Amino acid sequence: MENFDNFDRSLEHHFNNMGEKLIPKQSQSLAYYVDISKSLQSLITFGVKLHKIEKTHPETLDMLTKLRVKEDLRPKLVFLHNELGIKPDQFADIITKCPQYLNPENEIYKTEEIVEYFTSKKFTKEQITDIVLRLPTILCYDVIKIDATLGFLQNFQVSTKQLRFQADQVREMVMRSPSLLTQSPSALHVNGQFLERSFGLRFDEIKRMITTYPRILLLNTEDLELKYMFMIRELDFNNDEVIKFSLIFNASLRVMEHRHGFLKSLGRAQYKTDQVGYLSPIEMFWCNEMEFMTKLGFHNRQPLDNYIKTL
Repeated sequence: MENFDNFDRSLEHHFNNMGEKLIPKQSQSLAYYVDISKSLQSLITFGVKLHKIEKTHPETLDMLTKLRVKEDLRPKLVFLHNELGIKPDQFADIITKCPQYLNPENEIYKTEEIVEYFTSKKFTKEQITDIVLRLPTILCYDVIKIDATLGFLQNFQVSTKQLRFQADQVREMVMRSPSLLTQSPSALHVNGQFLERSFGLRFDEIKRMITTYPRILLLNTEDLELKYMFMIRELDFNNDEVIKFSLIFNASLRVMEHRHGFLKSLGRAQYKTDQVGYLSPIEMFWCNEMEFMTKLGFHNRQPLDNYIKTL
């Protein structure tokens, strides 16, 4: 939908000619009630994936079915459009991921507080919009909790020493990984301690790691340890290289093991930048299989499949 005028016009005729039907006291299936719920029809108009909401947020079914279009639904969408510049064709993803935003109990002033808070912390309008698009659940988050998390990040401490991130560094960390905002300070602290104790990183190395790859504070520590040991033992990384190529923590350990083994079988497992035949670990491990094979000069994944069958 290009604008709200089109949205209103497209629904007005249909709504005016609908027979009066009673909405059940409690809704159990969104699809069943689409033909009698104006709010559900409105959401479909914007492309909201009702079947996904049924699976991921079943507790919102009753609320969504009974929303009043003009009083409950439209003001929330107008706010996103007018205050954050979010386009109507972007509403679907936001609502599909965070249907709670439309709950009448979640009043607009609460969302205004979130936007005003980020503005007070020197996030630009474009950055705030980007956060909402990538992390829609932030629309329903508590400003006090967000403030506690940002404050913790700025004064991040390992052992007895504060890393002392600057405000612009914290903003950059949030923009790299918005999900940091919804984590408790205690959860972030656990991962920080893990980097120090299990990885053996010094204070300056921990600071570089978090700045380079802030998502590391969100990952499962057992998975992190297995990948770290693989990098050290199999890829022959030192800690500087672990930090430099930290994006490969995104990759599955099994994928890394298979691809590294395949590269070794080809005599091409060279990850040292000063060596002949250097291959970027990020390009090798943080891509899909066809991209991986194409970078090696293959036209299909059959050679990799053949190698995996030998394991």
